[in-house]
Parts: sequence; structure tokens; C-alpha cells
Amino acid sequence: MRDPYKGEVKSTKENETSSTFTQKLTWKVDNQTAYTAFKTKDKSGATLGTYIRYKVKEGATGYKYKYIYIHFQWTPSAINTQPETKFADKSKIKMYWYAQNGSEAGKGYVDIHGNVEAVGNPTDETVMTDLMGKLKSGAADDEYKFDIKSTLVGNKLAVDPFEDPYKSLYGGVADAKVYFVNGDETAGSTNDKLYKNADGTAVHTVPYTATNNKQIAYTGEMKTDKFPNADIDASDKTTNWYNSTEVARIDPATGVVELVPTRVAKELLNKVGHDDLVNTLTARVQVMASVCGKADQLDAIPVKLTEGESFNVKFLRPVSITNASAEFEDAETNGSEHNVSMTFVDWRNHKFVGDTRTKKENYFMYYGIRKIEVDEANAVSDINGDAYEIKDGVITKGKKLSEITSFVHFEYIKPTYATRNKYLNDGIKIIKTGTDKDGYVTVADGAFGTLTYYNNNNTVGGYHVIFPAKVYYDWGIINTTIDCYVKKTQENARRR
Repeated sequence: MRDPYKGEVKSTKENETSSTFTQKLTWKVDNQTAYTAFKTKDKSGATLGTYIRYKVKEGATGYKYKYIYIHFQWTPSAINTQPETKFADKSKIKMYWYAQNGSEAGKGYVDIHGNVEAVGNPTDETVMTDLMGKLKSGAADDEYKFDIKSTLVGNKLAVDPFEDPYKSLYGGVADAKVYFVNGDETAGSTNDKLYKNADGTAVHTVPYTATNNKQIAYTGEMKTDKFPNADIDASDKTTNWYNSTEVARIDPATGVVELVPTRVAKELLNKVGHDDLVNTLTARVQVMASVCGKADQLDAIPVKLTEGESFNVKFLRPVSITNASAEFEDAETNGSEHNVSMTFVDWRNHKFVGDTRTKKENYFMYYGIRKIEVDEANAVSDINGDAYEIKDGVITKGKKLSEITSFVHFEYIKPTYATRNKYLNDGIKIIKTGTDKDGYVTVADGAFGTLTYYNNNNTVGGYHVIFPAKVYYDWGIINTTIDCYVKKTQENARRR
């Protein structure tokens, strides 16, 4: 069976006289035809050809052949069947992009900073209830979801149009999608490396293998089971929440990225504050383009990206805590009691209290700051001149107070929590208190608990005690420390 005709043959006359002329035949094959012909061929020795047929005029005699065929054949010296284009920086909105591990927007095009929904901002969901029980349509509800398209010009996920010699292929435009790829510490974060699943729609903390798939996908409902109570009580170790290795998901077509509320995802998310971008949880994303079918279809022809093929998405920790402290007087009657002081800030450095940018929204309620634990037994102190060190909210060096003396004692009293789903809010404190039996409660401003200091020993000079502490909220557990300063003994002996 003969191949169908390829291209177009045109005839022109040259050197024409009254009795003779030269007929010039030109065979033209456009890029699309050539590409379609060669894309499935072996790149060595592949040819493309067609024929022109001349026929003897009706009634003419004395000719040996009724037809004469002229064969056109093209054997390219080199075949490149993979189109090329770019995912260029001009496709990106400058002030949404950052240099690698950079904190200043507009200085590069390597990183995108992802975050939870901003307090009070509208979304496409109906999720919050006001004091009268009416639904506030479209209010943010602390989901960790962001759209890569929002960082792109026109909010479209698209690669650059083709340039020559591919300009005429498939209308000059390729289909584009985004997928997770295995993390590369040299190109992004020094945080724990993440591994893509089979189709690149999720990343896990363990490598994927087809024969020994150790990845466990989180199967909870994102909206209704977004913040499992297991982050407070991890006694149930049989749940998908506890055992899953999944960290994040991506929709290749829409570019929407979502952090999943698994134990491992929350641990990685809360490892460092949002200002430590080198060690912030980071996933690697690759842009994949194709023609003649969508990027995830079998008949799709891949398009090589010569620029901007991959980039990073960073998951900023939603909440950080600074200036956690308390101050005591030595030798007070019945001990010295002091409220624990903490400064809460979100991923934008908005202080929960005393910041006009909060616009009287209750950030404690929104982020679900619902439990504070203080570890008195592992407190360290410089009472004996021992140095201590703290890294990422964790005490890494120091001498335990209990190993130095048994005469100094501290007692932490946790705050009274407020129910999250029934409350009155004056913009600063939650007024109505309730039970914390289900763990779904919220800490109020200033209600971070109290520490009481007892010293049944001799007079003492000033010293520090550092308490490890954990703060539980919607997106996991934040490690922090409380720096307690004990002033010298009241009315200490004076020289006479």
C-alpha cells in the first residue's frame, strides 16, 4: 500500500522559447507534515518521499509507457523530533517569586513561597460561622492550599509559544502541566528530601518503588478532617494520619498545591520558623509540556524546555513564637507566681496582639492555638554557671536544674481554654470558656498559663531557667522555650 501524498509539488516554467521550455518541479514539505512523518521514525536513515505522475494524452500513440513517475525523496542529515520552548521568567509575576532561599520578593525566579490561607480573606468555600450562626460565605479557614497560577502572568499555566523551526507545529502552542519531582538539595532546601509518587501528583518522605511501595497515602477528607486530634494524642498509631508518608499534593492541570495534614507533614512544616528559608520544608516542581495530546496522555509528544523547567515551592510555617518568658522574685511568700508571656506571629510577621494589621481578627482562634505544654522536668539553668544553647526552639545544650539542686522548684499551671466553635470575640480575648476534652479548643491572648517558683534554700543571685515547651495548633506542634529569669533574693544581705 502506497503512502499518502506528502507535501505540495508546484510546477513553474523556465527558459521558455517558442518551441521549448524547462519545467521546474518544487516539492515543499511544511514543518507539521515533516514532524508528523519523522516523529515515530528511527533517527538514522529515515526518509520521506512522494511521487509525481505524468500521463500520456488521450489518443496519443507511439509511447512505450503510458505513465512516467518522478520520485521525490528526502533523507535529512539530522532529525530532531522534539520541539523546544521555554518557561521563561517573563511568564512569571516578578513580585511573587524569590531567589533561591531568598526572603526578598522580585530578586529571582527560583522559589515560590506557599502559605496557609490569610486570615479573613475570601476563598471559594463557605466555611466559617459567625456569632449568630449564619454562614460567612467564602471566608478563609486556615487550609494550607495555594495556586501556582496566581504567580503567573494572566494566571495561566503556559509555556512560551514555539519559535522557528517549531513555530508552525500544532498552532505554535504546547500544553503545560506541573508535577512534583524528587527533591534536589543542591537546587533547593537542605531540609529532608522529598520523593514523588508514581505519577508526580504527591511527594512523600520515602522513595517510591514499583515493586516495594512503602508509601502510604493520607485518605482523610481534607476539609472535614483537616486537623486530626491525633496531633495532641498520638496513641492511635494505626491511622492513615499517623502512618502516612505523604506530605503534599499537586493538581497537574490547575497548579493547586496542598499540604496534607499528616503527622510527617506537620513535623517537617514546624521544624523551623518561616524566616529560616534554607531549612523550610521545600518541594521541587517540574513543568512538563507536550503537543499532540495532553502531557499525561500516551500519544503526547514531549516538548523540551530549555529554560525554567523546574522551581521550588516552600511551605512557610504558619505560626512562630518569640519572647516566651517569665520573671520571678526570690523568696516571696507562697512562692513567686508569674504569667507566662509569649509573642505569637504568623507567616507574615503579623503579631496576634497589638498589631493594627490584624484588624481585630482573632488569630488565636483562626490558627487554633489550642494547647500549651511545659516540660518542667527537663528545664536547664545557668545557676551554676553552665552554658546552654537553643536551636529551632529545642534545647541542644545545658545542665538540667534538677541535676544541680533539688531545693529549687517550679510548677506550671496550664491556662483555661475556650471552645473554638462557641465563642464571643472582642478582637483581643476570647470571653466564653469551655472544656478541652475533645482537644478542639483555643488559647486566648495572655492566657498562656502561669509558672510558680519556690526556693527553700539560701539567698541567691539572679539566674536563668530555660523550660522546653510545646504549643499545639491546627498545623501541628511548635517547639519553643520559656526563658525564666529569677531575680536575686528580696532584701538580700547588705554590707554594714
